[in-house]
Amino acid sequence: MATTITQDPEDVDLSSTGFFEGNAGAALKQKDGSWNNLWAAISVALVTAGIQMLVFILLRWRLERIYRPRTYLVPERERVAIPPHGIVGWIKPVFAIPSLQLIQKCGLDAYFFIRYLRMLLKIFAPMLVVIAPILLPINAKSYPDGNNIGLARLTIGNVGPKLVGSRLWAHLILAVLSIVWILYNIYYELRSYIRVRQAYLTSPQHRIRASATTVLVTGIPAKWLTVQALDGLYDVFPGGLRNIWINRNYDEIANKISKRDDMVQSLEEAETNLIRLCRKKHEKQMKRQAKANKKSGIADDNSGQEMSVLDDNTQRIEHEKNQSSVASDLNVRPDPPRIPSNYASAGGQIPAPPKTLPANQARPQTKDSDEEPLRGSQETAVETAVQSLPEPKETPGQVVSGSKWYEKLMFWNTQPTVPVGGYPAAMSKDFDDDKDENATWRKYISDKERETIRLPIVKQDWFPALPWVGEKVDRIYHCRRELARLNSEIEADQANAESFPYMNSAFIQFNHQVAAHMACQSVSHHTPHTMAPRIVEISPNDVLWDNMSIKWWERYIRIAFVVAISIGLIILYAVPITFTTLLSNISSLAEQISWLGWLDDFPEIAKSIIQGVLPPAILQLVLILLPIIYRALVKFQGVPTGNDREMGVQKWYFVFLFIQVSPNCS
Repeated sequence: MATTITQDPEDVDLSSTGFFEGNAGAALKQKDGSWNNLWAAISVALVTAGIQMLVFILLRWRLERIYRPRTYLVPERERVAIPPHGIVGWIKPVFAIPSLQLIQKCGLDAYFFIRYLRMLLKIFAPMLVVIAPILLPINAKSYPDGNNIGLARLTIGNVGPKLVGSRLWAHLILAVLSIVWILYNIYYELRSYIRVRQAYLTSPQHRIRASATTVLVTGIPAKWLTVQALDGLYDVFPGGLRNIWINRNYDEIANKISKRDDMVQSLEEAETNLIRLCRKKHEKQMKRQAKANKKSGIADDNSGQEMSVLDDNTQRIEHEKNQSSVASDLNVRPDPPRIPSNYASAGGQIPAPPKTLPANQARPQTKDSDEEPLRGSQETAVETAVQSLPEPKETPGQVVSGSKWYEKLMFWNTQPTVPVGGYPAAMSKDFDDDKDENATWRKYISDKERETIRLPIVKQDWFPALPWVGEKVDRIYHCRRELARLNSEIEADQANAESFPYMNSAFIQFNHQVAAHMACQSVSHHTPHTMAPRIVEISPNDVLWDNMSIKWWERYIRIAFVVAISIGLIILYAVPITFTTLLSNISSLAEQISWLGWLDDFPEIAKSIIQGVLPPAILQLVLILLPIIYRALVKFQGVPTGNDREMGVQKWYFVFLFIQVSPNCS
């Protein structure tokens, strides 16, 4: 830093060595280049913001489902008032909405996100108002010779060596005040967060919700995957237990439901195409018949009689597709399949039906065992209540689901779950559509004109159908047979839900909220990472069902794998990020590297745009894939909920930016 301050512009090292050592003093050499870059970046930002604001103002009242969905697409109790009309009339309600109303209508997540944005404004707006008028004049007038040019005159590097002892006190005092101001705001917001969270969790409206009294316990050993064992462990908390659901692996049912939905869409599309094709053929026939009748002088009164049937069918299918589209937009199925009442829609998971817990359950006295949680601990509050807990035993024939990634990799050894006696026949071959010789479509087209598809050569869901390879079948007939088969198999699987393997996790519902929080914070097993993590206040839609059967040692292996990939990403991204750094200094590159001298021939405005606009734009494009990559990595890491996945993405993304982007760009 001292070298940069004391060197004159004429003494700056412009060799390649000086450039790769940090390009110290390059800003002093440029003549107003930094100002041009700054104004180019500000101009582009203002133009972009103006275009976005104009598009928003024009589309705000046209795209109601995007900009005003909570005014009519949600239940009436969750609706908000319609914002005022006009160009700027909507701005005041955004800042004037009461916090309580925002929490009631949008939830705590939206409230704290808006509060986070307000906190940033509260931190940096006063700092800008106070720091800029003080430091900028001090920096600009602190070099006695006045040789620095451009933005370099406004930086701390412009303070001359003779004035360092007197002028830098302002920087020190403002730096300390800024740190104190930031820490105070963070402390105040965290204190408010705890207060609002406690008030929300203990409110009467929230205490009656099932999520307030339900705990998700993961990493349960096989011996404890019974209702009796979990009941004996957790009924010592105040109020006792209400229900216990041991999770089962229902991936097969979920995959069949997803495949059935795809078949429905494919069948609707194929039948619509068939009707349109028949309509075109019919119109051509009517035109030829009309010409023939015109020549013979016969009036054609029934030319549109048969066409009305096709029109009615087309309108019916289009109406069904529109209804399906609206239902999908509202996240509602128009005709849901018959499933058990305790079916959790997230991931197609069906928790095992709750079993009634015996009121007076006999617990024989046994000696201590290494597999008994809370045994032998001197620091747990419930130690004495579990002394009579029996030794759990694995249920004969009990099957526990293994790692889903391992099952996917070893797909050839995976055996599907089939009910006893097999699946019932889906349809009778005597009524196959292929044998219908009196179908209406045969009046207009031949069999060869119907749509066909190729079946995959490998009978696995993940293997796609390849062109010119595989058996060719009629698209409509194939979809109908598959729908009949899938409906029959799904109904049989749902009727035999107990035949699917267990996962090593369970939902435990208590009678009191305080018991759920105590169970979540207590140590449930003496072996590290067993029966952990435990999560309370969880929504079934937020559960990552693919990670419900991961063992603790497998989670650590996955974490090591994710760390290795993250290190590789940091090394790999060094190339494009360094390129953006070099792109912001093309003037220095042209002067220091001879074969890049042609860059100096660009007009000043072009160089300003390249140096001020392109580097941040390219950097954003390069970094746009990182959250997507880290979201997949964190899910692979084994986190149990979507909330944990998003928190993991933020942590890894911060580590990447701190290690990679900050040093390179600064």
